[in-house]
Amino acid sequence: MFGSLVRSCLLTALLSLLSVSSLFAQPAGVKAGDKIEYLDGRGVVQKGEFIEMVGASVKVKQEDGQTKIFPGTRVRLPGGAAANRPRLGPAGGDIPIPSRPAATAPANPFEAAAAEVRTWTDATGKFKIEASFVSLDKDQVQLKKTDGKFITLAMDKLSAEDQVAAREAADKAKAPPMKDENPFEANVTDKPQIAGLGAERKTSLNGVPLLTLDAPAAWGAAANPSTVALPKISNRAASIPPRAIAGPNGRVDDFFEKAEGMIVDPAHGWLWIGVKNEHGGKNCRLERVEIASSAAMPPLTMPTLLRPISVDPTGRLLLTSRDDDFQTRNKHLDIWEIDGNEVRATSSFKPFDDGEGKHFSVKAFKWAEFVDSTHLLTLGDSGKLVMWDLSTAGVIRGLYQIDLGSGWSLSCALSPGRKQLAVATSSGVYVLEPISGKVLGKCEMKDDGASRLSIYRIVFSDDGAQLAAAGPLNLWVWNVADGKNTAAVSGTSMHISHETALSFGSHNHLIIDHRYAFDIERGLMTCSFSGSTSSTAVSFAGREWFLNEDRGSGGKSRSIISFALPGEEVVRKAATVKEEELLAIKPGSKIGLDLALPFDGAESEKIRTSITTAFVNNGWAIAAPGEASDFVLTARAMPGETKEIEYRMFGRGFATTKVSVTYQLGEMSLKSPGSDKPVWQNKASWGPPFNIHLKEGQTIEEATRTTPNAAFFANPGIPRRLMKYPNGVSIVTATLAPSGITVQ
Repeated sequence: MFGSLVRSCLLTALLSLLSVSSLFAQPAGVKAGDKIEYLDGRGVVQKGEFIEMVGASVKVKQEDGQTKIFPGTRVRLPGGAAANRPRLGPAGGDIPIPSRPAATAPANPFEAAAAEVRTWTDATGKFKIEASFVSLDKDQVQLKKTDGKFITLAMDKLSAEDQVAAREAADKAKAPPMKDENPFEANVTDKPQIAGLGAERKTSLNGVPLLTLDAPAAWGAAANPSTVALPKISNRAASIPPRAIAGPNGRVDDFFEKAEGMIVDPAHGWLWIGVKNEHGGKNCRLERVEIASSAAMPPLTMPTLLRPISVDPTGRLLLTSRDDDFQTRNKHLDIWEIDGNEVRATSSFKPFDDGEGKHFSVKAFKWAEFVDSTHLLTLGDSGKLVMWDLSTAGVIRGLYQIDLGSGWSLSCALSPGRKQLAVATSSGVYVLEPISGKVLGKCEMKDDGASRLSIYRIVFSDDGAQLAAAGPLNLWVWNVADGKNTAAVSGTSMHISHETALSFGSHNHLIIDHRYAFDIERGLMTCSFSGSTSSTAVSFAGREWFLNEDRGSGGKSRSIISFALPGEEVVRKAATVKEEELLAIKPGSKIGLDLALPFDGAESEKIRTSITTAFVNNGWAIAAPGEASDFVLTARAMPGETKEIEYRMFGRGFATTKVSVTYQLGEMSLKSPGSDKPVWQNKASWGPPFNIHLKEGQTIEEATRTTPNAAFFANPGIPRRLMKYPNGVSIVTATLAPSGITVQ
C-alpha cells in the first residue's frame, strides 16, 4: 500500500509540473536568478534558476551550472498551481484544453442515460426479464438487470424481435466493452516493463465500422503536394562519427552494431537513423542528420532496441517499432514527443493485439504512418488497415477498419500533403480520404489481367500529381487528378519483389530499388547503378539517400550521400539508343509452338488458344505447323526429384507415416532456333500438399501423387515487349560514389 501511495504522489507531482504552460508568459515579478523547477529528459523533477524567456521557452541554469532551454510546458515556479495540461496544436503551438463542464452522467459507462430498460423475451417465449442493453460483441449480448447485475447470453437465445432490437441498440450506442475492465488485469505480460518507455495503452476495434472499397460514381481526388517547404539540399556527404564506448579491455565493442531503419522528417529537415547492437547488453540509439548542413546531430540513447518508423507532419511526434526480441518485432509501437535534442516517451501500444496478452498471439504490422499528430494508419500483415485516434485517453480506438485481403498484393502510401491515401489490393488501386476512409476513386487499369494484378509497392510523386505502382515485372502510372492510367508497362528486365523500393526521379523516370532508373515515357530501363552504397536507403525530395557503414581503427563510422537519379549524362547517353534496337522480338516475328504437355485434348487446346491470343496481342504471328519461325516457344512438364516426406497422422495416436513423393516440374522457354539462351523463360514445380485428408479407401500414396498444373501453361504472362539490353539489365550503367555519378 505504501508503494502505491508513493507512486500516486509522484504521478500527481509530474502531472502538476507538466500542466503549467500558462505560468510562464513571463510571470510578473519573476527575474533572473529566481528558483524554478523543471522536468528533465528522464522525466525527473529538477531544481534550477530562471535566466530569461526565449520565445515560449525558458532558459534555465541547472544545478551543475550548465544552461539549457526548456519548453514552458516543462517549467514552473516552485509550488505553482496546476492548470489544464496543454495538448499539441496543429500549427505546433501549445493550446490549452478548455475546461470541461461538470459530468452529468455516472462514471460507469453501463449507467449512461441512454441505457433504456425494456422487456426481453427468450427464443421459446417462456421467459422474460427487465433489463437495459449494454453491448453486442459478435454473437454475445450483454444486458444489465434492474438490480444492477449483468448477464451475457448468445444472440440466438433471444426472440427474433429482440435480436433485431439488440442489433439496433448496438449500432446506435457503439457499445462499450463486454465487461468491466479491471485495471489490475490490463497489460499483463511475462516480462517487466522497460524503464524509459511510455505507458502501455490498449487498442480497441469494438464497434469500429468495417468499410468496403467500392468505386464511386465520379473521381474525387486531386493532386495533393506537401505543405512543408523542402530543405536546401547539400551535396556534401554527411558523416556520423563512431559512438560506441570502449569496454574494460579498452576496445570499442561495436562489431555487432548495425544501422536499421532510416526515415525522413520533413518538418525539421532531418534524417533519422536507428543504430542497434543486439550483442551483450543490447543497446540502441537514434542518430539524426540535418539535410541542409549535412551535419550529424547529438545521438539519442534509447531504453530498448527499436527502429524509427514515422514523424508526424508537425515534427512533434516520433513513431518507433519495438525490436527488443523476436516476439515483439514489428508488433509493438512506441510514440515519443520530440523536444529539441531530446525525445520523451508518451505511450506504447500493440496495434493488432488480439487481447490474449501473449506475444505470439499479437499480429505484426507491415506499414504505419502518421496522418497528423492525432491520427495514425497501420496495415497489418493479415491485410487489415486501421485508422487510429491517438487523442483519446487510456484506450486507443480505431475510427475505421478495412480488410484489404491477404498475400503480398497489399501496399499503402500517403500523398505528400497527407490528404489522400492510395491503397493497392488484389482487386485494384483505390484512393481514399485518410481520416474518414471515404473512397475518392478507383484507378483505371489498362493491363489488369488476373495473372498480373499483383502490386508490391505504390508511391506518390513529390508534387502529389502522379501515382505509381510496381509488381512482378510490371509498372503502372496514373494521374491523380483523374485516375487515368498514363503508363502500363509489362517487363522491366528486373524482378520486383515485395521489398522492392519505388520512387519518382527526375526526367520522367521511376527509381526502382534505389538503383534502377526506368523511363516512364519510353517504357525502357535507362540505367542500372552500382558503387559503394549500401542497401539502407530512402527517397526524399527527388533524391536517393544512401547510408554507408565503415569500420576503422576508431570504431564504426557512417556516412550519408545522396543523388538525383538518373542524372543528366545518363539521360543523354540513353537517348542515343532507339527502342527498336533493343527489341529481342520484333513486331511481326513468327513464333512456333512446341507444346508437348500431358493433358487431354480439350485442356491442351485451351492452352494453345490462350498462348496464341497472348502472342497475337503482342504483335507477333503464330507459325503454322512445319513452317519456319523466328522463335520457338517450348512448353514441357516432367518428373522432378523424388523425396521421402513425413506426415503426422491425427486420430491414430499422432503416429508418423513416411511416403515417397515425386515432384513435378513445368518449364516454358522462348528461344531462337539453334540458340541455347532463351529470350524469356518461366519455371514452376508442384509438390504434395502440406495437409492431406484421406478419403475412405484412399492410400497416402494416392493422396500425395502430384500432377502438373495446366493453369501455369495457359497463363504464360509473357511481357508485351521483350528487351535485349546491352548489359542484360539496362541501356547504360553508371557508378555512384561520393564524387558523383560516373557513366560507364
